[in-house]
Amino acid sequence: MLPFSSKQFLQVFGAFNLAIWPLQIVAYGVALLALVALLRSGQIANRVVAACLASMWLFTGIAYYCLHFARINPLADIFAATFLVEAALLKYTAARGFSSWRAADPVRTAIGAILVLYAAVAAGLIVTMRTDQPGTNRRFAGIRGGATKGRSLALPRSGLAPAGRLVAA
Repeated sequence: MLPFSSKQFLQVFGAFNLAIWPLQIVAYGVALLALVALLRSGQIANRVVAACLASMWLFTGIAYYCLHFARINPLADIFAATFLVEAALLKYTAARGFSSWRAADPVRTAIGAILVLYAAVAAGLIVTMRTDQPGTNRRFAGIRGGATKGRSLALPRSGLAPAGRLVAA
């Protein structure tokens, strides 16, 4: 049994999304930098990928698990610690030049590319954002979360903007 309801869980996502706005755009930039580095060869490209991943793991460990998820889950500190350990390991491999981010198997590469595209594009297209104020427009967001009463596939009317809660399609 989980120590929180699904409503509480989704509310934490909504609060997190609002708290970090507009860092979602920065996250897409970091991800794009990592993807560009993946297309290049060499030690610098490998270090860039590892550094990008480390920064994402570090941010998620602190900003999400420590500062938001801990409100509803007493084990959030353990999750945060694992994210911080992963970030430290990735930073270490980046600094030492131990990492290599080349995929030798084309099937695995294709599967990875499909998952990245889904996470970066498709998931965002099936998520719409609602504000807490009645009568306001739905807004598009690429980050999930938020407690709502319904589900929707509606496309946004007003573009990417900070708002309230999200509706998962």
